[in-house]
Amino acid sequence: DSSINNPRKLFNNFLSEYQVPKPVVISDACEDQNDNLWLSDYDEGIIFYDRRTGRFSKPFLSELGERNSVTQIFFNRGHCYSFFGNTVLIWNVDSLKIRKMRLPSEVDKPITSLALDSSGHLWIATQSGLFAYNVSTGTYSHFTTADGLLSNDMNGTLYCRSDGTMIFGPSRGTRKLVP
Repeated sequence: DSSINNPRKLFNNFLSEYQVPKPVVISDACEDQNDNLWLSDYDEGIIFYDRRTGRFSKPFLSELGERNSVTQIFFNRGHCYSFFGNTVLIWNVDSLKIRKMRLPSEVDKPITSLALDSSGHLWIATQSGLFAYNVSTGTYSHFTTADGLLSNDMNGTLYCRSDGTMIFGPSRGTRKLVP
């Protein structure tokens, strides 16, 4: 509550374990163009806060199930992006229509991070290398050590700067990638 400079609890949980409420464990959050909040949770998956109604919900319960681990979420031009396992999730924040994108068959390991560049390409870091998804053509490019990556194990956080530079933060230091 900014009027009294004091936090207050708005929401506790959806899930319970052994009849005990399981607290949410938020890993990431973003705000859409409607001032609504989208939260990713390690157990609950995707949580939506509708600012207009003041209510929390799990809008993709039927599509994704009750429990899944979602670690990253971001908003860009009317859509939110997230992932779990080796499935990319993209949804329209107005219609709440979600699309599950399976990666090419050579990706047999989970996604670790997503980033969108200024050209609209979705970059997907995996433990099988780096993938670029061209949103307009629906095609993938796959980059590995054969293309100059230091490791195919892209376990970390990927970030695309507006100047086209990509930064990857692995668990052991930061590396600059240039597409």
